[in-house]
Amino acid sequence: MSLHSVRPTFNDLGEGDEVVIRKGYHENVFKVLTLKGDERRFTHGVTGDGTEIKFEPSGGGDWGRLTGPHGETWTLYYSFPLPEMPEEDRISYARALIGEAASYPYHETNWWEHPVAFLVDRDDDDGVYARIVSHDAGYVTKNEDDVEALSYKRLGVADILADFGKVGDMWLSKEPVKLDRTNLPAGVTAGKILIGTGIDVAITHDTTLTTVHNVAVLPGEFTPETVSAAFPVRPEKARNRAFPSLNRAVKLTPVAHWKHTAEAARHALASDEALVVVFPDPKNPDGNSEHIGILTSRGVVVYLDESFALEEFSRRGGLMPGVVHATGLKPWSHQSTDGEWDGGMDFTEEPADEDSLAHFGLDLAALGALVRGFVDDEEMDEYRAMDDQQLASHMMSLNKPRVSAQSPFSALVKPN
Repeated sequence: MSLHSVRPTFNDLGEGDEVVIRKGYHENVFKVLTLKGDERRFTHGVTGDGTEIKFEPSGGGDWGRLTGPHGETWTLYYSFPLPEMPEEDRISYARALIGEAASYPYHETNWWEHPVAFLVDRDDDDGVYARIVSHDAGYVTKNEDDVEALSYKRLGVADILADFGKVGDMWLSKEPVKLDRTNLPAGVTAGKILIGTGIDVAITHDTTLTTVHNVAVLPGEFTPETVSAAFPVRPEKARNRAFPSLNRAVKLTPVAHWKHTAEAARHALASDEALVVVFPDPKNPDGNSEHIGILTSRGVVVYLDESFALEEFSRRGGLMPGVVHATGLKPWSHQSTDGEWDGGMDFTEEPADEDSLAHFGLDLAALGALVRGFVDDEEMDEYRAMDDQQLASHMMSLNKPRVSAQSPFSALVKPN
């Protein structure tokens, strides 16, 4: 599991909090420790059998030393709130959230991803079906008018609310999704919660199949109405801490992550291409220009990271003014023997024509409407004076033949 999402930290812990500790650094011995101290900090802890574990802060913020009655060292293993269940189950729970309960071999994890949780809906001859679960639907941000908006990468609020809803304190997918059972552990039955380190989604003509990586099963059984009990949240405490909420709840992957991954899989079924508008550079009207906009696209490259694709078209493409049909979009990266890294995107370009527009389902008026979305500079008044069809015709008239844009390292990169 990503250390970012479940790394234990002493910050924000205090009197009454329960954590899981580990004997030494690698021993397979764990205990649940109830912290003791005053309102500002904890000084020691007590295990379920009454053993006192002393705590000495190291001065390093989230570091400290836990020492048993015979001088043995204990380390903080899991610092987030634990559900109400027997101690043995709490330890199993912590190991699942950390990622150490999954079967070997471990699938490669993304350092930045949080644990992903699924509530099993049913397991029958047709397959295993489950609903993704999280405290969060997506990201909540504020715009320039200080109005909150819900989003997740390329998904907006309407996309998210169409497939996900809130039950009690948690967000769940409205319909269960089919899981690939080949890497699921034993004990997967209705009501169980699966914890993984990431997901992949594959789409064929008749099914959408989700693969969960490094799967472990949490103790206990739950329903959509009771699933929040598996991921409790500590109440806010008025402590004098620099980081007052690090240990309030484990951070689960937002439920919208599943739809975004599924959308990426759907886009990957098509070839990677884009229709790009290139406005003349006022300082060099007959040369290439970096004043570029992606009008529309197909495939997964632009869908996953439009900013990256736009940067590659702008900085590396050397595109001439007009409307360009870019095909064969292929990101690449190369690391030299000295450790220096470089990356970019190869593509082939040609001036767009009527066939190009028809390929994307556009006519001149529709093209002009897309182009107008990039007419935002004070020096572009001449474009504002045109209607959509005139604007499209003008940009198409600027087209000039251009050779393919290829990176100097493309020959070194093996195809997928």
